[in-house]
Amino acid sequence: MDIQSLTHAIYEDLEPQIVACRLADGNLVIELECTDWSGSARRRLFELVCSQVKESHVLIGEVGFIDFVDEHPVLLEHTGPQGGLYFSSKPACPAEVYLVAHQVLDDIFKGWIEPRHFLNGGPNNIHTYLAGGFGLLANGPLAALAPLCEATTPLLKLSLVQTHVAQGSSKALLLGSCWVVCEAVAVIERGD
Repeated sequence: MDIQSLTHAIYEDLEPQIVACRLADGNLVIELECTDWSGSARRRLFELVCSQVKESHVLIGEVGFIDFVDEHPVLLEHTGPQGGLYFSSKPACPAEVYLVAHQVLDDIFKGWIEPRHFLNGGPNNIHTYLAGGFGLLANGPLAALAPLCEATTPLLKLSLVQTHVAQGSSKALLLGSCWVVCEAVAVIERGD
């Protein structure tokens, strides 16, 4: 069975769950167990062997669904133009800048990746940076930084700088709220 067939076969009523996760031969191996969709009372166990893993967030527990996609918010850091958003003025209200930035990034990443991953510090740190009048506000994919720049431009002077273009053919393996950014996924079914 391949990953596409497995993603079409598994749905929430089959109670899919990650039961183990390990590294083996440089690959991330996720053990996924679910009820047999053919109607038997047994549970089925699959090993999802993820190769060339770039990033992952995997937790043991129920997943609800699985999918393997080539477009998703978790892929933005791994494909396309990347850069930094720099500021060169003191905002009247640093807390407003932080809140707007947090809101914009949360809308873009839809809860899959925390905005703090891209912002240059938490609420207290970023307030100190902003009060200094210049520095890095955020870094990451330009697909996220451009809307952030647009939303915060009324609050302070900004410069968006492209640093590089991330190349690759990574895809996202989605397991409920968990995910793996990798090149390929092999599926191995394990018997009883």
